[in-house]
Amino acid sequence: MWAETTEATHTRDNGDMATDPNWPTAAAWLARGPHIDGAWLEPEVAVIGFGSQTRSISPTQAGTTPGAVRRALARYSTWSIDRDVDVWDVIAMDAGDISNPDAADGFERAVAILRSLQHFSQFTVVLGGDNSITYPTVVGLHTQHESSVNEDLRSVGLITFDAHHDLRDGWSNGSPVRQLIEAGVPGAQVVQVGIAGFANSREYTARARDLGIAVISRDTAMRRPVEDIAAEALAIA
Repeated sequence: MWAETTEATHTRDNGDMATDPNWPTAAAWLARGPHIDGAWLEPEVAVIGFGSQTRSISPTQAGTTPGAVRRALARYSTWSIDRDVDVWDVIAMDAGDISNPDAADGFERAVAILRSLQHFSQFTVVLGGDNSITYPTVVGLHTQHESSVNEDLRSVGLITFDAHHDLRDGWSNGSPVRQLIEAGVPGAQVVQVGIAGFANSREYTARARDLGIAVISRDTAMRRPVEDIAAEALAIA
């Protein structure tokens, strides 16, 4: 299964940070992998790139994001002064990138790979990619096989942080929320935070309402404490 992903090797330009033992970088943390002191430890988090971009309605270079994120990690440490948390203690695994995700069978292969990750790590971070990857990502991480997709998705909650509803017809970066609801995710378990004015149509906003989606507009979000918004979204989803 892992042959379907590209090898997770990435050029780094870390400067002095790469050689300072008192300043471990986030890139070094991810590259360390689950092999520690000669032992294989169960990964607590897996990171995989899913750089699909050709289904985007507008031109994009979203496919370059996984590599850009990994390169950026070289400029960050593993410790947060705000939370007094060091992620160096978290066992991570870089699962590479899903190869050729925009091929005809790209999403089908992605679902299979993500399903396999359910057995290798406790939590998975997927680096997109445009919004069209939302559908295969949720299906891959939250269903066991094709015959149980509808049943498995009934227990899934979804929180989006986006200016758009993503309820369009067809299959694009503007349709994954509709696709997931049609596949089994209950609309009443979907929360959309940040929906913006002049970024959606009356038709799709009405569709969101009819599907039972909870909408917290960008204007509302700007006037409410983020803790309140998070609590509400988590209670619904």
